[in-house]
Amino acid sequence: MNLIRTQPVVLIVDDEELFRCSAVDLLEAACPTYKVLQAANGREALDQIEAGPVDVVVTDIAMPVMDGLELLLALRDQGSRRPVIVVTAFGNPRVEGQVSLYGGFSYVEKPVHLPDLIEMIRAAAEGQRSYIEGLTVAGFVQLLAIERKTCLLRVSRGERIGELIFRDGILVDARRGQQSGDDAALAVLGWEDGARLDLHTGVLPKRKTVREPLNHLLLEAMRLKDEAAANAPAGKAKAVAKAVEPVGVRPKVRIEGSLEQCMSIAGAIGVALVDHENDKCLGQAGGGEELNLDVASAGNTAVVRSKLQVIKDLHFDKMIEDILITLEDQYHLIRVLRAAPHLFLYLALDRDQANLATARRKLEIVERDLVM
Repeated sequence: MNLIRTQPVVLIVDDEELFRCSAVDLLEAACPTYKVLQAANGREALDQIEAGPVDVVVTDIAMPVMDGLELLLALRDQGSRRPVIVVTAFGNPRVEGQVSLYGGFSYVEKPVHLPDLIEMIRAAAEGQRSYIEGLTVAGFVQLLAIERKTCLLRVSRGERIGELIFRDGILVDARRGQQSGDDAALAVLGWEDGARLDLHTGVLPKRKTVREPLNHLLLEAMRLKDEAAANAPAGKAKAVAKAVEPVGVRPKVRIEGSLEQCMSIAGAIGVALVDHENDKCLGQAGGGEELNLDVASAGNTAVVRSKLQVIKDLHFDKMIEDILITLEDQYHLIRVLRAAPHLFLYLALDRDQANLATARRKLEIVERDLVM
């Protein structure tokens, strides 16, 4: 593991000179003890890393010579322990936690709110963010989907070889031995993070064998892992868990502090963190006579389950960002956690005191820190 020095070194990788220079100037002003380096593409970034120590990498995806996806794979192959923040023009804030679940990096969209980026860099430099070493098969395919890539991803683990083929970011074909389609995709998505990833861009898919949306396949792979571990004999349970660990391991959550942050949002009446798969309220704050959080948690569990089923029935390859229920004097905001989709935050707000846009933004920040 890299030790963070008294002068953290941050590398900004982006082919847009204006953004790169703006980020560098702001970071140097906000963090005068930091040393900030620049690179215009992945190849220059690797040269900078080879030339001297780098503690944090902030990288764009779409770049010439070597793009951000190739850079991620190169860092992964090196066994890099550097925190990585991925910047892209194609995504949106709701996928950040989702990607964090499957990969070893943080994620932010363009146009970037630079003060938020500075805070992410600070958190990474202080060791509060995950590392690219943890990039899994499932994490990388999430980036391919977000970046709308047309490509073939070859995944190999020992003698096992699988292929995932994307068209404009949609998984359309999967192959593993004699298997194809959804079954092959589920098998490959469950392979551990030691698998080798080889990316071949510009490969046009010739057929469509995958029927289910990628997000549904990822969640199903998660369920299959849990089921396999539960049914395995005691002596084999550890081996089964290791074989599919990246997809099935659910992240830990920091509950108490996160609920306190929610209650600091203007107009907050009460908040609860709920596991809608197991009908459990994991924590709550506020509430009282005007808001029974036990009743609200149970009722909103039914709402979330119903909406998730509708999304699946419509074959939408999208995740719910939030559900808003507007009453005469209150807002009820339900946010399904991208990094832990079996959980949702339920926040009740006084309409006269709350700013809905601000509340949504602050819930995003709470979610980012809630899941480890």
